[in-house]
Parts: sequence; C-alpha cells; structure tokens
Amino acid sequence: MKIHWFQHAAFEGLGEIRGILRAEAHELTVTRFHLGELPGEACARADALIVMGGPMGVGQTDKYPWLLDEKEAIARAINEEKRVLGICLGAQLIAECLGGSVRKHSEAEIGWWPIWHDRELAKALLPLIPPDGARVFHWHGDTYRLPKGVNRLASSEACTEQAFLWENRVLGWQFHLEMGSMELDAITEACGEELVAGAPYVQSEKELKEGLLANGAACRRALENALVHWLS
Repeated sequence: MKIHWFQHAAFEGLGEIRGILRAEAHELTVTRFHLGELPGEACARADALIVMGGPMGVGQTDKYPWLLDEKEAIARAINEEKRVLGICLGAQLIAECLGGSVRKHSEAEIGWWPIWHDRELAKALLPLIPPDGARVFHWHGDTYRLPKGVNRLASSEACTEQAFLWENRVLGWQFHLEMGSMELDAITEACGEELVAGAPYVQSEKELKEGLLANGAACRRALENALVHWLS
C-alpha cells in the first residue's frame, strides 16, 4: 500500500511504525509541516494516512497556519474512505475533523500509565492490551470529545478518551505505542520542561526510561498487531 504520513516536529517521527510498515513492503511518503511542506500529490495518491503527534494544539492556527491545510487534507482522506490513523495530536485533529472538539485537559498525562478497553470492539484491534489494563506511553495535555457515532476504545485513570474508531478504518490513539529509545530521548530533550515534579500523572525522566525497558517490547507487539488490523 501507499501510506502517507504527516510530521509536525523533528522529534516526533514514525518511530517503531517505520520498521513495521517497511517490513511489509508498504511505500512511505511524508509531509513535514515543521519544514514548511504542504500535502501534495503523494498524499493525494496514498491509500492510507498516518497523522503523528506534536507539541502544538489543534486550535493554534494563528501560530501554525498550516494546521488549516492539514485539517483539510485529513477531512479529504476521511471523505475519500481512506484508512486514517492519528496518534496524540493526530488523534485530536481527526476527532475534530469528524465533528468532535478538542480542549485542554485537567491534568497533563506524561509517562507509562495503564489503559483499559472500554468496548469489546477494542479487543480486535489491540488484543495484546488486556481489558484490565496495560502500560503504554503518554505525553499530552489536551484531550478530545468524540461526536456521536464514533466508538471509544480505551480509557485511562487520568483521561477518559484514549482511543477511538470510526467506520472500522479511522483510528485514533492519545498514547504512543511507537516509542523506542531514540524517540524517548528526542521528546524528553525537546519537551523536558513539561516533566513537572509532583504532578499526579507526570513521571520523571528516570521513570520514563525504566518504563520503556519494562513495557517497550510489549507495546511494539501491540503496535504491529494493531497496524495489521487497521490496514486490512
């Protein structure tokens, strides 16, 4: 398949997604909004779209005017019945394009925190994450509100909205299954000031690294399985 992806910051790339998709011989192309690129022919020709994370907010169109172009491209991909996956900021952008809303959450959620399934539907997409909870990586301060007809898949203690599915082809995750050691180092270096000591759902840099060692392999297996289901 031809898979296009949107990047918003140099420190938030595909991570473990890249190796999984290349192993399946999928063709990858990218729009790097942080470098001034806008969606072009490669995006239009793609069979599927992946929208990655970033430090900006969905509503910051004055500071990041390309968000308007991105939202238009996401809405077009959805309307053309392509498969669309959003991660963190990407999930929030998709939720808005589907008719939902995005807002500042009451708590930042940064670190390895458990999520659990809200619906039986989730088990088909994330079967390696048990219903009673599994630790995945989070780094977000915003959340979304889903419109009617979009199914919630997962929640955490800090944030009710963790994953959703629409029409079995448009998928969003607030969390990061794609996080490897290089990705963790990059986001920690770029956004380390957000690791506020004493915040109830914010872990220390040491805890982030220990969490990757404990949970990284299981998350990669869950990621691989979820990508296969999503693309099939």
